[in-house]
Amino acid sequence: MSTTTVTINWTPAPGSLGVLVQYRVQGTTPWITATGAPNPTVYPYYTLTVLYDTYYDVMLTAQGGATCSPSSVTFQFLSTPPPPPAIVTFRDTSGVVTVTNITIGGVSVSGITFPIAPSSSVSGTTPSIGSETIAVTFSSTSSDINIAVTDSLGTVSCQDITSSGTHTLTFSSETVNSGGTISIVSSVGPCT
Repeated sequence: MSTTTVTINWTPAPGSLGVLVQYRVQGTTPWITATGAPNPTVYPYYTLTVLYDTYYDVMLTAQGGATCSPSSVTFQFLSTPPPPPAIVTFRDTSGVVTVTNITIGGVSVSGITFPIAPSSSVSGTTPSIGSETIAVTFSSTSSDINIAVTDSLGTVSCQDITSSGTHTLTFSSETVNSGGTISIVSSVGPCT
């Protein structure tokens, strides 16, 4: 069975010395005292690892202090899986580009081993979803190439390279959709 994490947030009761977090699959007994972090906790949040697509009951019990008597509140939630990642593909048709990193939203694409050798085609994934900045870091032995990014909507952004050496190209405001594809291609010649 697959699991996910959920973070529960609350506003602490005035004078409370902490909050005891307990949970259970909805309608079952007994309550399970959460053990992933100190519990009771003095923080106004707690992260639980739970099963996907499952309804849960949660009970928060304020731990009494000088001005707070113990009290509890219960509520329910449905755990849902995270959205599928976007697929990222890279293809070097120029034969002269070595890619040392690709980041989307500041996070390196996973599932790709860097560096990517010239004339290679690879794919990976990114959890970054939304309007994101894509950065491609690479070296080239040619001064006449371009890097083109096609976002999840099919919009193409292209940048020319007019000198050999190491470069980082940044493509801003690219649409990255959950389950969509981002395609990055290096080619000989200027953008068309």
